[in-house]
This record gives sequence, structure tokens and C-alpha cells, in this order.
Amino acid sequence: MRTTKEESNEYILKEFGESTKWKSVTMTEELFLHNCRESFEAGVEFAQRWIGVNDELPKEYQTVLAKRNNYIVTAIFYDKVFYESNTAIKFVEATHWRPIEIK
Repeated sequence: MRTTKEESNEYILKEFGESTKWKSVTMTEELFLHNCRESFEAGVEFAQRWIGVNDELPKEYQTVLAKRNNYIVTAIFYDKVFYESNTAIKFVEATHWRPIEIK
């Protein structure tokens, strides 16, 4: 698995071409590319964040990843409770969750 830095470098290369490898890039262009990398990495961090159940809850019937300590399950949120999606057993004391699909 590649790091976010490797992914961001590939993204920059794909979007802006081989010119990003030139040694004669101006300071303005370098700053622009740096900002693009930071924005890409911030997007990755946002997509991977865990949301505390005290901060926000998912929508009813939403399938999410639910976490308690280091135990993570795919769960369905219903009636203010997380249920393990493969067993329909209540997943008690979930502390965090995150969407499976980012829109």
C-alpha cells in the first residue's frame, strides 16, 4: 500500500504532467504544487477520520464502520443503536464511527 505522499505525487504528476519534474519550476509554481499536495493529503485525512458518537451520529439505516477500542465492525445504525450488519447483534458502547462511502 502506498503512502498518501506517494499518492499525492502521482496525482500531481497526472494532473499537471511532466513539467512538475522540471528543475526550472518557478517559486510560484512550486508553491502551487505544494498547496495541491497539501490539499490532496487533507482530503485523504478527512476521508479516514473517525467521528465520535458524542459529536455526531449517522443517519438512520446507514451502514457504517463502528469502533470500540481496537474492535471494528460493519454496522447498521438504527433507532440510535449500532447493530453488527452480519449478525444483527447490538454493538454496545461504540465510541466512534465513520462512513463507508464518502460523498
